[in-house]
Amino acid sequence: DAVALSGRVSSAITLLVSSQRDDGGWTWTGRADGNPDTFLSSRIVWSLAETRRAGFAVPNDVFEKAIAFLNTVGSQASA
Repeated sequence: DAVALSGRVSSAITLLVSSQRDDGGWTWTGRADGNPDTFLSSRIVWSLAETRRAGFAVPNDVFEKAIAFLNTVGSQASA
């Protein structure tokens, strides 16, 4: 069961990585040509952080780009 679960988590990470937009966010559709959603993107960053904490590999560039996206959106909201 642990091997199957590990495989599912790794597949989910791959799917999230492949659906990330160039600006670092994610859309509800999973397509790169849609508008990024801040809530969804923040939940994905949280899930990637938790999978990292559990020992799964998450590419640093994907994570850092996502954090930069959220920082940009956050600074625009407070302006």
